[in-house]
Amino acid sequence: KEYFSKFDIVYFSGGNVFYLLYALRDKNVDSVILDLINSEEIVYMGGSAGAVVLAESIKHYETIDEPETAPERIDKGLGLIDFVPIIHWGSEKYSETLKDIKRKYEEDGKRTITIKDNEAVFVENDKIEKI
Repeated sequence: KEYFSKFDIVYFSGGNVFYLLYALRDKNVDSVILDLINSEEIVYMGGSAGAVVLAESIKHYETIDEPETAPERIDKGLGLIDFVPIIHWGSEKYSETLKDIKRKYEEDGKRTITIKDNEAVFVENDKIEKI
């Protein structure tokens, strides 16, 4: 906590969402970050996998990322946001896979927000704004 408290903003980038979540949990960074966010001591920014880990669940991203690359599969995300970011929306490379991921989450009753590579979602308290 002392280390992360030195910063106003923390940023976690992309990569394999399952490995990132495992690493955050394995080093207890997840609870430290959540405490600092909830006490409004830091602002969290995430790109790609760094955004997805904020959702309640990451399980349907298994069709893009390989969960077996993480030493332990963890499907339960940090639960900091009440929607699932569908990242890289509109990307030709992932188009059909992302549509399938979005459909699966919506079938689970989860709200999704699509995010193109040139967009961002700003969340503050109950306010969500896509820019």
